[in-house]
Amino acid sequence: MNDEINAAREGTKTNTYRVETFRAPELRLLGYVDEDKVTFYRASTRRHTDGSEFDISGLMSLPKVEILYSYVEPSTALVKALVAEGARGLVFAGTGAGSLSTAELDALKPIGALPTASRPILVRSNRTGNGRVIASPLETK
Repeated sequence: MNDEINAAREGTKTNTYRVETFRAPELRLLGYVDEDKVTFYRASTRRHTDGSEFDISGLMSLPKVEILYSYVEPSTALVKALVAEGARGLVFAGTGAGSLSTAELDALKPIGALPTASRPILVRSNRTGNGRVIASPLETK
């Protein structure tokens, strides 16, 4: 895109209209595509493509995954409803470093007690644009 090489894991859309919208703000470009050659300045050290931990080649369909946005005093009714509806995964777009509120953490405790086969996968992310998501007390127990 725009003769620039970004890693898919690190790139994000930064403008609604511009062709140079895709950027990796914190980790920068992998390289450039010029008229005479493709030049890489760095390589991703993260697992990707056929070396990734995600292999969907044997799946006939994808599981239902929902995204929940975290904010000050969120309702936990959505968490409960989505699990009851059969969501196989919940992604939390958390605040700061992927933090969840006390109410959200409390709502997740009964989910953690469900039998493994019926328990959705829980993933925390951040919506700040850059930075790591660190382990939470819920994950370290």
